[in-house]
Amino acid sequence: HSWTWDLLEAPWSKAGDVA
Repeated sequence: HSWTWDLLEAPWSKAGDVA
């Protein structure tokens, strides 16, 4: 996981991908 993806995934995938 990357900080870039963290920003993009936050609204929909953050809950399932906390890496």
